[in-house]
Amino acid sequence: MNKYPELSILLTGAIDIEHTPLALSVPKNIRLNDYIKSISFMLKKYKNLNFVYVDSSNYNLKLKNPEFKKFSNFESLALPAQDVVNKNGKGAGELLSINYALDNSVLLRNRNYIIKINGRYKLLNLEKIIQKINFKNKNSIIYGEFRSFNSWFDSRCFLAKKEIFKELTKYKIDEFNGFFFEHALANLVNYHLSKNLSEWRMFQRKPKFIGTSGWDGKNLKSNIFKSLIIDLYYFLKSKIISL
Repeated sequence: MNKYPELSILLTGAIDIEHTPLALSVPKNIRLNDYIKSISFMLKKYKNLNFVYVDSSNYNLKLKNPEFKKFSNFESLALPAQDVVNKNGKGAGELLSINYALDNSVLLRNRNYIIKINGRYKLLNLEKIIQKINFKNKNSIIYGEFRSFNSWFDSRCFLAKKEIFKELTKYKIDEFNGFFFEHALANLVNYHLSKNLSEWRMFQRKPKFIGTSGWDGKNLKSNIFKSLIIDLYYFLKSKIISL
């Protein structure tokens, strides 16, 4: 049974990124294995949630990998966005993916809230960061983390009403001139706050990721000592913001 009928999880990714600018070149089979491991982990750990994976390199994960067909709470979409990626960067391809998912996904159709997560990462504490959110609340609340004096918003994991995502897709990413997905997201959240259209809150817990970064190939590992320090910093930051 789905404990969160108002919510769906949107996973974004690109399995085949050959010749993608500003991204570390990794063989397709290695990236595919990373995605299979991470998404399988999420589906098995969070059986009471619906997941939609959208791939901007036109790779349909569920269609080409039979092990995913047993998951009725999982939908896989694919679109060819490589021309856009080559012209404006992978963040532009990700926005195109989000827009495609909003227009074509069955599992997103009747959901009011979406939490967007990088499909190559395992989010270890997903349920803990959403369990106290009131999804019946009619007010628009955007969850996530600002950085760099509110000019950058962490795009690896953020939550908002579906119409906020649709509004986000209207932004024009141009990574070659220094305007990234995270800047567009920050601009949107700042605009909503300035017009009192939405509230902004940090997640109750710091999202904990394990996976491989698409930028530099570094592993995001779970380190207990480092995790405690980060959690303390995140807790203090959230308390200061809420004052």
